[in-house]
Amino acid sequence: GQLRTAPETMLAETEERMMYDGLWSHFWCPLGFATLLRRYLSEAKADFRPGLRADHVAVFSDDRSSLAVQVLLAGEGPGRTGLQAKAHADVLVMAVPAPEAVRILGDLLPAAACDALRLIEYDKRVALALVMDPVLGVAVEAAFGSRAELALDIYAQEGGIHLLSWQNAKRGDFRQGDPVVIVAHSVCGAPAHTMMDNVLEALADRVGLSPAVLASLVQDSKMVDWDVCQMVRPLEGIISDFVVSEPCFVCGPIVVAGDFWAQSSFLGCFCSARAAVRATLTLLQDSK
Repeated sequence: GQLRTAPETMLAETEERMMYDGLWSHFWCPLGFATLLRRYLSEAKADFRPGLRADHVAVFSDDRSSLAVQVLLAGEGPGRTGLQAKAHADVLVMAVPAPEAVRILGDLLPAAACDALRLIEYDKRVALALVMDPVLGVAVEAAFGSRAELALDIYAQEGGIHLLSWQNAKRGDFRQGDPVVIVAHSVCGAPAHTMMDNVLEALADRVGLSPAVLASLVQDSKMVDWDVCQMVRPLEGIISDFVVSEPCFVCGPIVVAGDFWAQSSFLGCFCSARAAVRATLTLLQDSK
């Protein structure tokens, strides 16, 4: 019940998601993606530490004369600056963007691997979520019609906005009187400081209200400025002699995973995740 198949007729066609019958299966989380992650973390009995980032990794020999990993975690975000913690593991799976992998792992990776990772390229995008007054519900429902998403830049650039998503429709339980939730994604390279104005203008064109009126109906908002967003140049797109036999890279007890080893898509992420699990199981079995 955590996942629901998304009807393709409700989705917008984008450059990353071509709409051909049977090409993809899309799913929504009616209760929100965070709910799904909490369930997975609970079932895995994971030691989840929010607000801490991996800052340094060291490899050492444990009492069994096999390699293990120590990770230094540093606080990040309000109220967490200066916090530090350590974590130990038999195997470390590093599933972060390529620049972060190089920054954290440093000299633990071969020079050829680091050189290749530095050539991986990402674009920059901004996402903005708006919680708006329920009075807007009728107008938004009419603007979106039978769809949950509207792509605005397929045929022409329009005000710096790539996609408008009506989140209520994805949950499938929208009722008049509920707060209206809109999520917008910018086009590549759009600045964060113009995002709110661009979203309100794009929404105003569709609901027949002025941006000023819409601004007065915003009850809450959250913006994410993705400096490292969609991967646009994977390993296969760079000039390098470095190759991997599977879409992950194993170096001692460290497994580096990411779609950059394969292709920039959900499929690339899935393939790298499976390869990382296989590599981790092999490392754990070999250490027994």
